[in-house]
Amino acid sequence: MFIRRLTPDESSSHDHRHEQRLLCNMGLHTVVIDLIQVNYDKSDKDMIQIIGLAHRFLQQFCNGSKSNQELLYKHLDLFLRELSVRDEVETMRQIVETMRQIFLNNADLCLKVTESVVQQVFYCIPKERHVRYLQFLRTIVHVEGQKGGIMQKMQNLVMQELVSAADDVLIFYNDVKSFKRMEQLMRQELSEESEINYHVHLVRLMCACTDGKNVYTEIKCHSLLPLEDIVRVVSSKYCLPEVKHEYILFLAHCYVDTEVEMKEIFTRDYIWTLFDNFLVDMETLIANSEPSSTISSSVLARYVTEAVMHLIREFFASPFLDPNTIASRQSCILALLEHCYNLFQHPWLKAKNSIRETNQQAVQYSS
Repeated sequence: MFIRRLTPDESSSHDHRHEQRLLCNMGLHTVVIDLIQVNYDKSDKDMIQIIGLAHRFLQQFCNGSKSNQELLYKHLDLFLRELSVRDEVETMRQIVETMRQIFLNNADLCLKVTESVVQQVFYCIPKERHVRYLQFLRTIVHVEGQKGGIMQKMQNLVMQELVSAADDVLIFYNDVKSFKRMEQLMRQELSEESEINYHVHLVRLMCACTDGKNVYTEIKCHSLLPLEDIVRVVSSKYCLPEVKHEYILFLAHCYVDTEVEMKEIFTRDYIWTLFDNFLVDMETLIANSEPSSTISSSVLARYVTEAVMHLIREFFASPFLDPNTIASRQSCILALLEHCYNLFQHPWLKAKNSIRETNQQAVQYSS
């Protein structure tokens, strides 16, 4: 109860910096760090719960505070050691989440991550394949406000381990049999523990590794998730908006907004097949004339207004796009323009700036 009372409420919008400074000055984080090193019986559920609370305290202690992140970073070897010796599932998840909070949006600390740290995290994934590990890896390659460039070192480091990882880490659906399994899984509810959710976070990690134009990671990702697979998955009638969202953002970063030209995307029908699929989803969204509180509708709105609009903007703004291709695809471009305009008329849709920008580009290419 003592630790619970000291832990700031993570669901609250209150600024916790004052409490974080106070707890730091009291040195309570050192007491909690000593606590998580205590040996206990694996069957002791009360102790497992206390260790979980201790980690939640540390996570909130450093959340958004670079000075407190620095303090906990000094104990990174301890967290890694605990991660390697503990085999209680929930404890392992809490440890890796504490590590994630230490590096979250802190470029200076992310750039200090070594190959050994990345390897140790990858080593844990086959033990308990869970999105928390992928979220940690994404955190050290993606820092808000830092686009490419400075983070390429971390992108390359994670990608190096990713391409050499075993099949129990890389969950893809590249053949007919596995794709049928994927479609079956997508008919079920998407939960944190589901295999599809793990796959979605894997694609999200790959997207982060290619953000900011990195030719090394782009080439590696082409072999892991080819264009044909992207089109097949997104075009499936069973494909969930959450899956489409990550696939389309990955496509934009890895095949369109790239360091070197990816000819296939600009010379073959892949992108136009996807555009036809976008039109169907946009029509579904337009048909909802009133805001919906259902999760499926809100997820579809996020997918269309964020991922779809982003890809359309990047594609039509690309220097690799052949004007002759534009001339031969006027009907599709006009349909996109019409749907973007209709979406822009809905006052309840968020991210209207993205729709407006896409609308302006479509006008340019249709004139």
